Amino acid sequence: MRNKILLVVGIAVLVTTLGFFLVSHLLFSSPQPKSSNDEIFTVEIKTSEPEIIDKLKNQGFIRNTWAFNLALTIKDKHNKIEPGGYYLMKNLNIWQIADKT
Repeated sequence: MRNKILLVVGIAVLVTTLGFFLVSHLLFSSPQPKSSNDEIFTVEIKTSEPEIIDKLKNQGFIRNTWAFNLALTIKDKHNKIEPGGYYLMKNLNIWQIADKT
C-alpha cells in the first residue's frame, strides 16, 4: 500500500513539474526562437500600455499579453515604456523584451 502511495505522489510531482515547464515555455519564451534579425518597434507618443502590449503581440514579439503584463509587474515597469524606437528581435523572451522597453 505504501509503495502505491509513493508511486502516485511521484507521478503527481512529475506531471506537475512537466506541466509547469510546458506552461512556462508557452507563455514566457520567444515566439520565434530561430529569428535573429533586429527590428525596430516604435511606440508613438500617448500610446497606452495596453495598445503597446497588443502591438508587441500583433507584430510577433511576444506570445501572450497576460504573461507580458506579469513580467512588467514583476520588473516594476508598468506605465514606464517611453515613446520612441526600440531595436528588438523576435527571439527574445518576455523578460528580455520587458528589459529593453
